[in-house]
Amino acid sequence: LRAMGFGSSYTAEKAGDATKLKPKGPEKVKELAKFDDALKDVKTLEFDLTGCVLLTTGPKIENCATLTTLKIDFKDCKACKTGFTLKGLSALTAVTFNFVKTMEITNAVIIKNCDALPKVEVDLRQCKNMQVAPQVENCPALKELKLDMSNCSKMLNAPNLETLTSLETLKLLC
Repeated sequence: LRAMGFGSSYTAEKAGDATKLKPKGPEKVKELAKFDDALKDVKTLEFDLTGCVLLTTGPKIENCATLTTLKIDFKDCKACKTGFTLKGLSALTAVTFNFVKTMEITNAVIIKNCDALPKVEVDLRQCKNMQVAPQVENCPALKELKLDMSNCSKMLNAPNLETLTSLETLKLLC
């Protein structure tokens, strides 16, 4: 598994183009180890954060030109205050996030410069402490955006959608 480039902090399984990544000893993980260099040839990534009850910051996945499909499971991440960043993922066409009901997330759901991404659905209904709206910017292929922030009573601002020039369908629940 070390040969895959994820080091000793993760277990990684590869099946075809898909890579499943999970932190080792998730119940003790407070911060995710760096892994960006290991993603350079990954096309499909399933990032399983199940059991990471002490994790305070979600993953930052940046500048991976081959990544087309991404799934992040935040199950059990009750201490997570900062969501995730997806940036410069030019081939990304599908993304799925599973959030946990009692998550303490307050900000930093960022999706930027994902050139091929046609649709984004982010369900933050259970993130009652969310204060900063998700940032979805410079995604020229984005046609459909659904942001459900219906229980985010501490939200301080609405998302800025200025750079989403191809957007055809918007579902914004506040």
